[in-house]
Amino acid sequence: MRVPQAVSAPSTTMRNSKYGALLLTLAAALLPACAHARGWPADSPSLPPDARRADVAAVSAGAGGERSADADAVPEPGGESREITLAELLTFADRNAPAMRVAMRRRGYGAAAREGASPLLRDNASVEFSVGPRIQGGDAGDFDFTVALGQPVEIGGQRGLRLEAADRLSERLDAELVAARWELRRQVSLGYRTAVVARERVRVSESLVLFAEDMLRIARRRLSAGDASAIDVRIAEGDVAQARQAKILAERDLRGIQLTLCELTGWPIESPPLPRAGLEPPRPVPPLPSVLALAAGRHPELVVRRAATAEAQARAKLADREAWPTPVFGVSVTREGRRAASTEPESYLVQGTVGVPLPLWQRNQGERARARVDDEVARAEETTTATALRARIARAHAELRAAVERLQVFTAVVTPSLDDSLALLRRGLDAGEIPILDVAVARERFLQTQRDALSAYEDYYRALVEIEYVVGAELPAASDGGTP
Repeated sequence: MRVPQAVSAPSTTMRNSKYGALLLTLAAALLPACAHARGWPADSPSLPPDARRADVAAVSAGAGGERSADADAVPEPGGESREITLAELLTFADRNAPAMRVAMRRRGYGAAAREGASPLLRDNASVEFSVGPRIQGGDAGDFDFTVALGQPVEIGGQRGLRLEAADRLSERLDAELVAARWELRRQVSLGYRTAVVARERVRVSESLVLFAEDMLRIARRRLSAGDASAIDVRIAEGDVAQARQAKILAERDLRGIQLTLCELTGWPIESPPLPRAGLEPPRPVPPLPSVLALAAGRHPELVVRRAATAEAQARAKLADREAWPTPVFGVSVTREGRRAASTEPESYLVQGTVGVPLPLWQRNQGERARARVDDEVARAEETTTATALRARIARAHAELRAAVERLQVFTAVVTPSLDDSLALLRRGLDAGEIPILDVAVARERFLQTQRDALSAYEDYYRALVEIEYVVGAELPAASDGGTP
């Protein structure tokens, strides 16, 4: 649709200033539309409230915070394992773990989306030319030509909605970074504590090797004195072989866990991290209502689902708004040539133009339908995640209580008595009060009890790591009303 704005009279002034008139008319046509496109219409969504960003910020603070400046620092490789605390290992993993590097790079998608949504005008201007002779009565006169410039201008605030969707994408990627950090924390914490138990197994196996070697020396001495038979020596030799084999397997398991920590954290395999020796006593277990209150919807996975819902809503609004027609504002300049055998000068016609598409068949139906489905799916996933997390918290709390109660049996009686029990067996064998076969049977029972105690520690550590993961925060060291 074209709306004539002005028709010039044939004059020398018009011929000399046709390009200036073209630019002035184009500016007059486009300036109001550009000014309207720069701002959002009244019904466009505003910037996200601070509370929406607070979700990610709060969980990020609980999961390790932002990457520090020395993010690429790597310890000097060495030939020996380096003893390290869990806090130090978590800090190193946050800076160097492969999973964190990938998650950090993924945040660039948000900046890319905002860069793509930033241009004031989404579509480029177009220029049209037409030229041809003026023919009248079979005689060809001068030629006519037309130059038209058009610029599509969005008038429904689509740019603001694209920026809104880009911001929601950035928030979701930030939340995914926090979730990746929290998942890494779970894996590293569990691996570290498993390595602590493995190191204790190595210590126990070393004690058993020393005990078995003492049994063999005593058996040989008693055989030389005629107080024991050759079968006693054979039994002692077999115990030494089994104890040394168990020590090799325990060291192998510890080394495997250390290398797994290297894989998770990016630690150099030349000097894998070694956890500090010493089993952590069980913590008091807070009551379930306190744990649920501590969670309070702060789990990183739930924050991701909320951010995904906000992004889906923003994209649904954008899809609806992009169904609006985009008018094309422009200007055209037409030169009308002289007629054949005419002495009249050529004339120029300057017109402002407005083109409006008619949304008769294409109204962005497919994208709008997909956006609505994405919104519904995101809402369902958020609700499902929140419900599942409460059930997981309750299950993890029950497992932690059972693990603590089981561990208290061993920590109160069994764990301190292993070395004392082996010392009593050694003195009884040396004095001839206990046959070597009975010593071997008693030692195996003591060893089985120690294995059960270490297994209980593993279950406790696993339950502790799991409940802190599903809660989204560390449990307090003590709590009134908790399990003592």
